[in-house]
Amino acid sequence: MAIKIKCFGWRNSQLDQISRIESGFKELGYELVDDNPDLVYSNNDFYDDILDFTKKQEKRPFIIFNILDLQLSNPNYDLVKLKEQLFQADAITAISKSTQKQIKDNLGLDSVVIYNPSKPTYLFRVTQKTFPFLFVGRNYSHNKRFNLIKKTLKLAEWPEHYLVVCGSENPYYGQYEGIVDDERLNYLYNNAGIVLLLSSNEGIGLSFIEALQTYTPVIGCSDCEAAKEFLPECMICNPDPDSIRSKILEIKENYDYYRQVAFEKGIIYKEQFSAESVCKRIIDIYNIHCLLHVFP
Repeated sequence: MAIKIKCFGWRNSQLDQISRIESGFKELGYELVDDNPDLVYSNNDFYDDILDFTKKQEKRPFIIFNILDLQLSNPNYDLVKLKEQLFQADAITAISKSTQKQIKDNLGLDSVVIYNPSKPTYLFRVTQKTFPFLFVGRNYSHNKRFNLIKKTLKLAEWPEHYLVVCGSENPYYGQYEGIVDDERLNYLYNNAGIVLLLSSNEGIGLSFIEALQTYTPVIGCSDCEAAKEFLPECMICNPDPDSIRSKILEIKENYDYYRQVAFEKGIIYKEQFSAESVCKRIIDIYNIHCLLHVFP
C-alpha cells in the first residue's frame, strides 16, 4: 500500500519548493492526501498549523519538520518556540550540512540532511554568452549583500547593465527581470557569463546549484558556509569588491577551465538535488522508523 503523505509549506506558483517536493512524491508513486496521512512533512520553519492538524487526525501521523536555515540575525526569530515545536516531531531534517551544524550548535538537536530540490536547469544549447553577470533571488535581506555587487561593478568601472537580476525584489540596479518562469530562468543561467551570489549566509543557495547545472561559473564568498559546502574552491573569494573583481577577471581569463569545473559539479548536483532524490531521503527516514517498530 502506498504511503499517504500530507505536505505543508509556503506556496507560490513560480518560487515555492513544496510543489517540487510534491511532484517528486507523485513521481515515486506516493499518494498525497488532505486527511489521515501516514506521514506529514513540513518545509517551513515554525509549525503551529501542522501541530494543530495532526491533533485532529484519527491516527497520529509520523511527523518530519524540515529546517531551511536558522535566522540568527533576526531578533523576531523565536529559537525557544522553534525548539519546543521541534521536540514534537519524529524527525528533524536540514537542507544542508551547514544548516545541520546550525541546528546542532544553537539548538542542541540532531537532524538528517535531505537537501531541497533545485529548479530544473540544464545546458540546453551551446551559446555565446550575452551578458556578463546574473543575480537570482531575494536581494533586500542584509545577508544577501547585494551592495557588494554594486561596489564591485563600480570599482571595475563596469556599467550596471552588465548585471541581470531576477527574483521577487527589485533592487533598482541592473536589468531587472522580475519573477521569471522556469524556461526564462534557464535561458538566463545559460546566457550569463558568471552568476554572483555573495551572501554571508545561505541555507543552500540554490543559485549555486542551478547555475552549475547549466555549466555556468559562480562566485561565492569565503565567509558563507553554504558556498564552501557547495561551490568548488576555485569559485570562492573574500567578501570585498577588490577580491570579487579579481576573481571575475581570473574566471574570464580561464573561462574554459571554469566551465569544465562547473560541468563536473553540475552533473553531480543534477541527481543530488532532483525532487525524486530529496523525496527518497524523506521516505527513507519514514521507512527506518517503521522498521524499528517491527524490529525494536
